[in-house]
Amino acid sequence: MRYCHSLTFSITNFSIFPFLVSRSFCSKARANRYASLLQLCCLQSPISCSFACAVHAHMIASGFKPRGHILNRLINIYSKSSKLAYARHLFDEIPQPGIVARSTLISAYSAIGDLELAKKIFNGTPLPMRDTVFYSAMITAYSHNNDGHAAIELFRDMRRNYFSPDNVTFTSVIGALALVAENERHCQQMHCAVLKSRMGFVTSVLNALIYAYVKCASSPSVLSSSLMGAARKLFDEILERDELSCSTIITGYMKNDDLDAARELFYGGGMCEEMVVAWNAMISGYMHRGLYKEALEMFRKMYLSGMRSDEYTYTSVISVCANASFFQLGKELHAYILKTEVNPSPDFSLPVNNALITLYWKCG
Repeated sequence: MRYCHSLTFSITNFSIFPFLVSRSFCSKARANRYASLLQLCCLQSPISCSFACAVHAHMIASGFKPRGHILNRLINIYSKSSKLAYARHLFDEIPQPGIVARSTLISAYSAIGDLELAKKIFNGTPLPMRDTVFYSAMITAYSHNNDGHAAIELFRDMRRNYFSPDNVTFTSVIGALALVAENERHCQQMHCAVLKSRMGFVTSVLNALIYAYVKCASSPSVLSSSLMGAARKLFDEILERDELSCSTIITGYMKNDDLDAARELFYGGGMCEEMVVAWNAMISGYMHRGLYKEALEMFRKMYLSGMRSDEYTYTSVISVCANASFFQLGKELHAYILKTEVNPSPDFSLPVNNALITLYWKCG
């Protein structure tokens, strides 16, 4: 009842709908018009969600019963906003929900950490109905909620049932592998599966593999140089490197105390020197190794290069000041941030303010 009342109330804010979707239209024309209106909704925007609610309210008020792609679109919009209860209400009203709606809800439950409800939808879906996207959604749910073993086991089940993994599947399952891999063989086996599936050219998949090798290299039971060598070989093979490619490999070198390799990669004439995340990886790496002067020198070079600092840069440099008792420098940096960062976003302010609190607590 509350659900219907909320939707009916939404229509009062968009009184133009009766002119856009008239009852005189045939059912197909009305469906097409509603679908077009929902296409205007940009996911994860509060205004767009309100607009979708109003479109849905007009459907109810006009006696139109959405089906197929319109229902899937509504479920998708509600799932990726704060209206997950609306999405579930629609899903439960469908006699036989399609695979798109099921995949969407699994992703939504994954996003809020409710693996039990995600598993309930997955296990309640018969095998003939499943597809690669559906399996990928559940594998991603396990991976994002740090259940690496379950994600890998589901990946094996997927292949046993003759479903072909795509780049999304591999990116998620390799992320899960990075959570649990204990030796080089685990990474190599997944690497072989990627090559056999002809996904070895996709940047997101290669980035995930690099991360898995780097993560496994941090294990005390393995030879890190061998794993970092495999990660570097993959990095060199990427045709379209992105920020994640550079930051992951640099972070790997820093964590494994190979500072020379990190510097060589950063200054080697590639793209890394042009990326904020690569500068951040170098500064953070020096900071975590206790090389505070090197971290500050890297920050100075970043400033002189004209590269704009972000919250990750400032958080690392403020942490350097706190750990090295450079209180005056920390206060000067605080003043600089207040002067240059006008109306910072919460994503910027929270980590920077936390670092500043630590600075003043340690040194003030």
